[in-house]
Amino acid sequence: MACRLILLLRLTLFAAISTAPKIAAVDQPMSGCATECGELRDIPFPFGISPQCCLDSSFLITCNTTFSPPKPFLGKSTTIEVHNVSLDGLIRIYVVVARNCYYQSGTRIEGMSKNPQLRLSKFAISNIYNKFTAVGCATAATIQEIGGQNYSTGCISQCRNLKNVVDGSCSGVGCCQSSIPKGMRSSNFTLIPFGTKVPKFAPCSHAFVVEEKGFKFSSLDLKDLRGKMHVPVVLDYAVGEESCAEAQYNPRYKHEPFGAADWKFLGILDVAEEKAH
Repeated sequence: MACRLILLLRLTLFAAISTAPKIAAVDQPMSGCATECGELRDIPFPFGISPQCCLDSSFLITCNTTFSPPKPFLGKSTTIEVHNVSLDGLIRIYVVVARNCYYQSGTRIEGMSKNPQLRLSKFAISNIYNKFTAVGCATAATIQEIGGQNYSTGCISQCRNLKNVVDGSCSGVGCCQSSIPKGMRSSNFTLIPFGTKVPKFAPCSHAFVVEEKGFKFSSLDLKDLRGKMHVPVVLDYAVGEESCAEAQYNPRYKHEPFGAADWKFLGILDVAEEKAH
């Protein structure tokens, strides 16, 4: 069975380069590159905070110094804040929550809505670490991929009173969740009131993709999501996507001779097999 392989440039490659047999890394950061932006420390290559210090524009982190402390944003975005970059191919960002608020009749309150879209050119929204989530008591929410796989899913959340709402549960009473597909690179949310009446204690509906362990539902979320405007999302980043046969002829990874152990060292991972173990 053909396997999809993802090459990840790891910082450990550079640390161990002296003991590896005849490795010549072609793409490496320039000397003197800054690796900090505000509270984000030790930014690893292939990411960098200037075009000369990252692999390509997809891995650029813009350090916005108009904030105190400065804030790092992915690419040229002004809304996708970078929280953490790990060496195992994951990057954690913060994204804006979609929101609609209603009168009890179900009429939308103007000026209280947000409908953000997330578009990623290279990185995928991790289907392993994230869930599509909706919070509300008269809420029908959907998520669609913009282009790409033409994918859409959703869930419904209802509750007539607070006594039926269980903290920590997203089973459809006050909160609902669904999985997202592998490889999703963009998202758009739709929120519509569900039922004939919006309860006074839960006037707003919210929808978002969120790191599963980064969100624990509470009945207090039903009013205004406890003031949350951003939630954490985990992305998978990859330096390249190619087969083993193709990778051996990529000048970016020069190595003689090649063997299975050498490719494992370079970070060629069979993601499907790795996640299954």
